[in-house]
Amino acid sequence: MDNGILSKEQPLIDSKMQIEILSVKKNALERKIDLFWMEDKKGRKKQFIVACENLAKIPIEEWYGLKRYANPPISIQNLMFAVCEIMGTEKSWDEGRCLLSSCVKNRDRADEISIWNDYDLKLYFLLKSFNVYERASLETVEKIIKYIDSGKKQCNDVVTTHGSAISCLRSFVEHTYEYLKEAIQTKPKWKCVQELDIKIKKIQWDISRHTSVLNPLCEARTFLEKETSKLVNSFK
Repeated sequence: MDNGILSKEQPLIDSKMQIEILSVKKNALERKIDLFWMEDKKGRKKQFIVACENLAKIPIEEWYGLKRYANPPISIQNLMFAVCEIMGTEKSWDEGRCLLSSCVKNRDRADEISIWNDYDLKLYFLLKSFNVYERASLETVEKIIKYIDSGKKQCNDVVTTHGSAISCLRSFVEHTYEYLKEAIQTKPKWKCVQELDIKIKKIQWDISRHTSVLNPLCEARTFLEKETSKLVNSFK
């Protein structure tokens, strides 16, 4: 039995060593990503976080002023299309209005997220789980900058009318654009981290499966050793 158990224990030992090696590689990549953002002198990540937090400070009634349009000015429409592009949602005015609404309003629209979650502003709620690397690509940043540039041409009157809400939203779009553009540089490292994480979890699952087979054998061995010891002692 010992040989059989040892033959099953060795793959388990090898797998644990493999996890240690992969974990070291993963941690090294994560440190490089963290260092990249720490050394960003323009503080793009910090600016993005501040811009997100500022969204939550705008009174609900100011967002209502933006949502009330059936057919919005082109500057507001393009700004909201940029927001939709950032969030990876459908680029439509209805979706834009949904992002600027509370869970109560969105339940009337049968918005699935609003059914299970409470929030004052859907956009801010979604940003809490925003992953910059999932949205960072040349295609995405190119689309966003087009919306930004086209919206700037007709923004003066809109800013005067809607004040802090439109200014805050534009600031969010511009800072997110810069954040996404910078994140493209480290996205390959992030993808490697995700791949390593998948490998580690797979090996952990294999270990769990092997352990479920090995444990009964080890228990049986322990039982036999105890019984053998009792038998030997009885002859002394």
